[in-house]
Order: sequence, then C-alpha cells, then structure tokens
Amino acid sequence: EGMLRFLLWALFLVWLLNGTKYAFEAVIQYVLMNKPFCMNNYQIGNLSLISQSTNIGTFLVGLLLPTVWLYQYINITGVLISYTLVFLANGITEIYFSTILTSLFAVVPVMIRTQLAKVVEKEEYGIILNFFYIMETILIGFAMALVFAVYGIEVAGNKDPRLLIFGSLGVPTQGVMLVFTGLIHYFMTKKL
Repeated sequence: EGMLRFLLWALFLVWLLNGTKYAFEAVIQYVLMNKPFCMNNYQIGNLSLISQSTNIGTFLVGLLLPTVWLYQYINITGVLISYTLVFLANGITEIYFSTILTSLFAVVPVMIRTQLAKVVEKEEYGIILNFFYIMETILIGFAMALVFAVYGIEVAGNKDPRLLIFGSLGVPTQGVMLVFTGLIHYFMTKKL
C-alpha cells in the first residue's frame, strides 16, 4: 500500500510535466501563421475542430475501454511524434496530422487523478487535488514564459523558432515523461 501510494505520487508529479503542453499549444498558432506555413484563420480554426473531435473520440474510447496505461503511452508518444513532426513539417497536412497526435487521449491526467483517488483517504484528496492544480498552474506559467521568450528571441533574429521550441524544449520534455512513466509502470506492475 505504501509503495503503491509512492508510485502514484511519482506518476502524478511526472504528469505535471504534461502542463508544458499548454505552453507549446499557445505558441503554435504564432508559429503557424508565419513562414513556411502562413496559415490563415480558417486553417487555424480547422486545427481546433480536429483537436476537439479527436479529444471527444478518444474520451469516448476511454469510457468504453478503460486501460489507463495504454492511453498514457499513446498520449505521450503522440505528443512526442507531433512535436517532432511540427519542427520537420513543410506543409499544412503534416500540421493537421500533428494536431491529431497531440490530442490523442488528452484526458489521461484526469484518469491519473482518478487512480490516485483510489489510494488516498477522502480527507487527503481535496488537499492533493488542490496541490496538483497549484503546481500545474505554476508550471504552465513558467513554461509559457520560457516558450514565448524563446519565440521572441528567435523571431527577432529572423530564425525559424520551430527547432528550438519544439525540438529542443518539447521533445525532451515528452521523452522524460515517457521514460519515467515506463519506469513507474514497471514498478507498479512488479510484485512489491
């Protein structure tokens, strides 16, 4: 019981890194409206439609087939591939596909909070949930400040910000999440 609580806390903390995804999603519209994509408002709107449709579809799948670990791996790997695709993309089709990948099982953090609720006392859950939201908000704010600062520096220097933002910041963050989620999953499924 004690080790399970520790591993769920570790998983909870690793998934705080998922908050960095909001920073990358906030800056991507600026990136896409500039060269080489020069997307217009209609195309940006299509991205939202694709994202929300994927979110709803994967949410329904999650309700019907609740296998949290599989969805965690799909989510992390999807975002990892998506960020790689964004900084390698030459056309709008790749960007639409990357949006689908980013949106796959975006509901996973909610599933993890549900798993944590199974091993904590009722009195602890409110405090833990508030702690999570506060930490996630701080991390999102820090990540957004960092990503927008990098974007401003890169654009001011007439450089393409995709490599630095998505390649140097986004891909490693998702890589760390994948490795630690794998390790935690291994220890949780091993007989303790």
